[in-house]
Formats: sequence, C-alpha cells, structure tokens
Amino acid sequence: MNFNRGKEVLTLFLIIIAGISIFQCKAFENIGVGVRAIGMGEAFTAIADDTSAPYWNPAGLSFVDKLRITAAQSDLYNLGLMHNFIGITISPLKLGIHYEDFTDIKDELGFNESTIRLSKSFLPMPNVSIGLTANRFQQYFEGGSGDGYGLDVGLIIDSFKLPEIKIGVNVKNLLSSIRYNTGTIESLSPKLEFGASYVGVRQTIGVDINKEKVSLGIEQQLSKQVCVRFGYTEENFSLGLGVNINKWQLDYALTKKDLGIKNIISLTKTF
Repeated sequence: MNFNRGKEVLTLFLIIIAGISIFQCKAFENIGVGVRAIGMGEAFTAIADDTSAPYWNPAGLSFVDKLRITAAQSDLYNLGLMHNFIGITISPLKLGIHYEDFTDIKDELGFNESTIRLSKSFLPMPNVSIGLTANRFQQYFEGGSGDGYGLDVGLIIDSFKLPEIKIGVNVKNLLSSIRYNTGTIESLSPKLEFGASYVGVRQTIGVDINKEKVSLGIEQQLSKQVCVRFGYTEENFSLGLGVNINKWQLDYALTKKDLGIKNIISLTKTF
C-alpha cells in the first residue's frame, strides 16, 4: 500500500469513527454550540447569557440583553463533517431560536442531521429564572431517516447576598424521542447538568458538573474589545478569543477532544 492510498484509508476510517460518535450522541446532545461556551470548556449552565442559551440553559435568556444574531461553522476535526449553526435571541420577549445541522460534504457516510430549538424564559421572582426549550430533531442517512421531538428545562438562581454568584440546573431530553422510518422509536436519556458561576467586572468563571465530567471555564476581559478564554474537562482543554468592535463580536475557539483538535469561529451582530 503506497503512502497516498494509506492516507486515504486513514482519513476514511477517521470519518467513519466521527460519524459513529455523532450518531451515538443521539441528536447532537454532546457536540455543543456557542463558541464562547466551547472556549470556556462548556462550563456554561449557570452563565448562558448569549445566543447559545437555548442549548446550555434556556433560563439564561432572562439575562440576555438586546437582539442578537450569531452564525458559526466548523469542519469537525478537518474530516469534511460540517457543523453549521445560527442562533437568534429576542431579549424583550426572552425568546431564543436555533438552527443547527451536520452535513457530510464528502458524502462518505451519506447523512444529514438537523435540530431546531425554540426557547422561552420566565422570571417568576426577581432572582429566579425558568426556561423551556422545545427541540425538533431530523436525521437522514443511507437507507433511512428519523425525526423526533424533545423538551429541555432549565433554572438559574441569582444569589440575594452575592449577586455575582449564580446557580444553574438544566435537564436535557426530559421528554424526548426519535421515530425512525423502520417504525423503531428511540427514547433519549435525560441528562442532568449542575452549574455555578461568578461574574465579576473583568472576569467570568463557570463550573459544570454532571455524571460524566466536571468542567471549568474562565473568561478574562483584557479590554473593552478583547477577552481570552480557557476551559478544562478531565484530559480535554479549550482556548478561546473574543473581539468586539462596533456591535460585531468575532469569537474563536480551539478545543481538544478524543477525536482530535477542533477549530470553530462565529460572528455575532448585536442590535
């Protein structure tokens, strides 16, 4: 086997492994959205104050200011598996809308998966926010398809005595299932995430805990326009950078996971 042929076989093998990993995530629940959150090691349950809130914790929509639109794209591990994301937050209504999809642009696996999220938060008390996210899942793969619905519920409590401290809880897939064209119905297992955060003048710190891992994230403001981020989860780490110029926010994150290093970039417009 020559070098080029060996390289092609290795690339195909990695694509297949990545595809299996995505399918095992059961409708993307472990991929994550939001470059800021990813740069902070996904320790975002008690922060969730940007356009990624419907994914990490819909209760965070109560703390999003102004109308924001975010678009992001990444090639997962440089294997031709494109991850596309568009998020909108409508602050006066405390609403969030997501569209997310995965496409095999090399057509090695022949699949496409997408999720639409619609979120709404409520403030029953001045320091307590509750949020709901309704999910619509769709999958298309060689020889079949699947579609389904899901519900996520989130809570964020702002401490009375220490307003810089927040506690967050999010339950994903509380009522979720996917029906395949074969007639099989797959129920998605609920996922419980706890989080705590500290939001200071120039620094934000987040900690998330679930049954699989503990995540730590830090965001440090260097100036009004520039911030840096760091995240750590067990043996994985992430780095991030944010630049804000005239209501435009450019975010970049680099994260190392089991399949390798992933680069992701997003652009946000604030109105």
